[in-house]
Amino acid sequence: MKTCAVNFLRRGLVLFALLFGVSLSMAEIDLTKPIPELRLKDGRVLKDASLKAFNSKTVFVKCAAGLIQVRNEVFPDELQPQLKIAREETAAINSYKAPVRKERDPVAEAKRTAVERQQRETEKREARERAEDEEQQRRAAEARINLVKGAVREKADNYFRYEDRLGSGYVAVRSLSIEMEEPEEFSGWTGRYTVKGKGHLEYYDSYRGSYSFSRANRSFIATVEIDQKGKAKVIGFDRGVID
Repeated sequence: MKTCAVNFLRRGLVLFALLFGVSLSMAEIDLTKPIPELRLKDGRVLKDASLKAFNSKTVFVKCAAGLIQVRNEVFPDELQPQLKIAREETAAINSYKAPVRKERDPVAEAKRTAVERQQRETEKREARERAEDEEQQRRAAEARINLVKGAVREKADNYFRYEDRLGSGYVAVRSLSIEMEEPEEFSGWTGRYTVKGKGHLEYYDSYRGSYSFSRANRSFIATVEIDQKGKAKVIGFDRGVID
């Protein structure tokens, strides 16, 4: 009785090992190498089976019986994940299109090179012309500013020396220094500028027969216009209070 039970247990273990051994070995099969014995679900057993090509429905298998076509669904379940990967890889390879290499056309290449060279030369010439134009505009603006400053300086010098009333008697200006801010162009009025400045004076005053030495700072605002001939003219000169 005991011997029968042992034999039954041994047969059960052997059957268990065979079943699970087949499952594990199937899951570990390398599809790139021949399979000694491939059991299909439809009962066929393929000896030395090599899987050659995969598509969405079938697999071409080379075996002892020759090259045959086997439907995907009759392969063991353990092989289905590997077959799916193989089908996807095959589809990806088939969908790849290698770039078409165009034949060299020396004439077309020469024309393209000439066009590109001409385009570069044109861009360089245009950049050089823009730089020259900007430089001319800068110099012209600088010349206008210098004209405006010169006209204001001359007007302020004449005004504070000969026109302004500084003391009570005869006044003689001993020294005069003109300080100016940068001219500002009127908005929307080309060629007209306003200039703020200050005159620093030292003068003698001969009030009632006696001479006294004094210093004064006088602010001013000048309006200058450049005419069509390029000449600057002071058209307004407003003095401030004496500091």
